[in-house]
Amino acid sequence: MHSKRWVITGYDGADKLMKFSILVGMTSEDQIVALLQRLVCRHLKPEEVVAASYRKGSVGYSPLLKPLISPRPRRTIQVGSNPYYVAALWQGGESEKDD
Repeated sequence: MHSKRWVITGYDGADKLMKFSILVGMTSEDQIVALLQRLVCRHLKPEEVVAASYRKGSVGYSPLLKPLISPRPRRTIQVGSNPYYVAALWQGGESEKDD
């Protein structure tokens, strides 16, 4: 039996940095967002992380860690601009394309 899974891929431009899978039951969607944000933080300066942690609309706010969520055709979550990380929800039985 195949299970749903999040396939997480990191990119720097068109270059793939890394790729791994997490079964859906092992983490929540909010935790996937937090994971992507942590991965992006590895590439940011400390002051960029602080600015991205401010409330939206606050003076000095930066959207560097804001998740972009797309529900269709496949649920995906992207964080970062370059490098950036994407989590895509794969249904049980689907075959991953090695993009």
